[in-house]
Amino acid sequence: MDNVTLVSIVIQVQTYSLDKCDVEEVEFTSDDYISFGSVDLVEYPVKYTTEYLLQKAKAANATILFDPNIRKDLWDDLNECKQTVLSFMKYANIVKMADDEVEFITGKKSQSKKLSKW
Repeated sequence: MDNVTLVSIVIQVQTYSLDKCDVEEVEFTSDDYISFGSVDLVEYPVKYTTEYLLQKAKAANATILFDPNIRKDLWDDLNECKQTVLSFMKYANIVKMADDEVEFITGKKSQSKKLSKW
């Protein structure tokens, strides 16, 4: 893995106010690996900053990993959580989900039914 840059979008609870203007100079390449989760996707400015960074990373052909790591207690509306996770999956090359997250997103308990939905 020579000359590979690992980049992680890690936004902690204290930085929900991170704004697009704070990261406008961040650039990505096809050698970058990006990781993000749903904690960054609650309805705060950081959600749109994360989306902005993901758009830039995708345009640069970076490899993007989405580990939703769903924290239901952060969401006032679980349907909004589900829809947000689904809408952000389009940015990911790789989605890593626990069984309970797959069940929450798909509404299916059977592994074969879960996979067939995707």
